[in-house]
Order: sequence, then C-alpha cells, then structure tokens
Amino acid sequence: MHSSAGDPSYKSQEDLADVQYLKKLWDEEKGSFFDALAEAKTGVWTYCPPHYRVYMKTLYLDRQDKVITCTYTALDLLSPLINLETSTLKEIEQNGKARIAWSEKVAEANNNRVNVYAFDDDKKASIEVIVPMFGITGQDAESLRIRSLGNRYCSSRHLYVFSEFKAGEQPTGPVRALDELSFDITLEDLWLAGREADVLTEGSYFSKKQLKEMLDKDWVSASLKYLNEVAFNYKAYTAEDDRDGDLKKIIMKELSSYLHIGNEQKLNSAFEISVGGWSAYRYGIFGDSADGKIKLLGIVNRLAEVDYDAKLNGRSRSYYASNNSSIELDEAFENRGNNSHAFWVWVQKEVEDFKSRKWGALSKHISEFIRN
Repeated sequence: MHSSAGDPSYKSQEDLADVQYLKKLWDEEKGSFFDALAEAKTGVWTYCPPHYRVYMKTLYLDRQDKVITCTYTALDLLSPLINLETSTLKEIEQNGKARIAWSEKVAEANNNRVNVYAFDDDKKASIEVIVPMFGITGQDAESLRIRSLGNRYCSSRHLYVFSEFKAGEQPTGPVRALDELSFDITLEDLWLAGREADVLTEGSYFSKKQLKEMLDKDWVSASLKYLNEVAFNYKAYTAEDDRDGDLKKIIMKELSSYLHIGNEQKLNSAFEISVGGWSAYRYGIFGDSADGKIKLLGIVNRLAEVDYDAKLNGRSRSYYASNNSSIELDEAFENRGNNSHAFWVWVQKEVEDFKSRKWGALSKHISEFIRN
C-alpha cells in the first residue's frame, strides 16, 4: 500500500470525530449542518462493516468510455474507511439513512485515528488515501490482460466496492467476477478528521488528546475530572435518542459511583452538567457571543479555571471580563475565598447572567464540584 496524497508539507495523526456528536454541537441558526459537513476538506467517512472486504474495481473503457471488462483486486486493510459523496450526505439528511455500494476513495484508520496530510501552498488537507501496490506477478498479469483487449482498450477507471469476507476463500490476485454488496449507514456511522471537527464547531469539539491535556491541569478537581470523562464517553447522548431512559440510568449509575453522590438532586445536576443539551451564547468571563455558545460543562470548567488562575496570579475579575463588570460581581469575586457559602454566591451571580434558565440549586452543586 502507498499514499496517493502526493508530497505533503507535513503529516499528522488525528482523532476521528463522531459526526453525530458534532451535530449536537451545531448551532441551527447557521443553517444546514449537512451543507457545512459537505465542505470538509478531508471529506466525510464511514467504516466498512467488519464482515465485508474492500476491493479495487478496475473498469477498462473503450474510446467511447464504454466498459469493455473489469477486474477486482482485494485490499489488505485492517480498518478501512470509506469516503462519502455529497449526495450520500444529502440522502441521510432527507431520509435518515443511505446505502453505500461503492466509493472513489478508501483510507485506513488505526485505533480510531487517521493520517492527515497538509499542504502549505494552498492550505489544503487530505486524508491519506490508500491504493494497492501490486507485486510483480500482479503487474505482469494486468499487462497481459490489457494487451488482450487489443485496440479497443483506451483508458481505465478505479472504484472501491465491497464483498463478503470469507476466511480462507479470499483471492490472492485480480479476479474478473465478484459478488458486489452494499450496506446502509446513518448519521451515527459518520466520521470526520479532528481538524475538520474543530472548524465545523468553531472550537467546541473536544478530542481525546484535548481531554487528557485538560485533565492534567492543576485547576481540575476530582469531581470535575469525572464529569468531563463521563461527558466525553457519552458525548453523543441526546434525550430524544434515549426515550426509554435506559442509557440515562447507566450514566446516572456511573456518576453516582464516581462522585459518591447519594443526593438525587445533586445527581441530577451532575447528569445535566455532563451530558445535558442546554447551551447559551457566551457572556462575561465565559467569552463573547461572537465566540459561539457554551454548554453547562464549559461554564463549570471556566469557573474553575478562572478561580485557580486568579488565586495564583492575584488577578481581579476585570482581567477576565473587562466589558462585563459591576460592583456586585466584583465584590462576590473578591470574597469567594472566604468560605464555601461565599464561593457559592460568586458562582450563582456569574451563572445568573445567562437568563435563559433558572439556576436554583444547580449553582450550589456547581460550586461543590469545583471545590471537591
């Protein structure tokens, strides 16, 4: 195998982002999520089903571009990724699913990561596309096959197709006949390179690498660590997809075990913070509305980060929110270190700026998660 990406400026290995999760982060006011998804420079991908094998189908064409014959060559890929056409994404948007019978590009994933090539000259990027590298026998056989077509042969075209994997029955070289198969995919089967996910969500996407880096920060309490880990593990969770509540029960059980919570109200707060769907435009110490929306967990993390940084560097609240200051907020910020109640008062006043919901006891639980 070798890459068809050309001579890149550099290559990096990136996490593959779950598109279903990215849709959860999408701001509907920006228009169609699928239209934005189709703009991904490195493409949208899906995994080939494990019981299928990928074959390169070579079509031999005459001067009128009519197919004379074809051959199939099996690809030796452990985790093949199949590139999707824009029309396929549109079909998923309209019908909730689409059927895949072929593709023009195939890549290989390694532990849910993918190689991405970047080019400095025009800032293009490309996932490492895999093509077969024939052995001497295969090349000779292919040359004989082409010569046997005589003057009719003019050009060829390559596609990737799928057939059932049968151990011990796979062809070792090109074959002329194959039982081609197709498979259905939905939104939850789609994947995107990490850099594309970051662009699509304007920085809201969180990769496993970013999670690890954040959890190593000194301001992350034990409770925050668990909340962030649960949020990452169940990042695609939506109440709409869990109407029977089975997954919620599993998440609640994990949160109760990790955080040692017996209080039902506090457990509900932990659930809402980690996997809840609420979000609002940024404000105050949380940024500006131009930076997009922030979720509950983002609010909690930011409060913890600001509290730690201010203590470490002796900074006032105006350092973090010069355009959103008041005597009441400044006093609450300065007094937050006096005791747990004063810390709760500060948290409550900060989150009350988001007027789209009632915070109530949630702010008390947020302050406890930050401090413990």
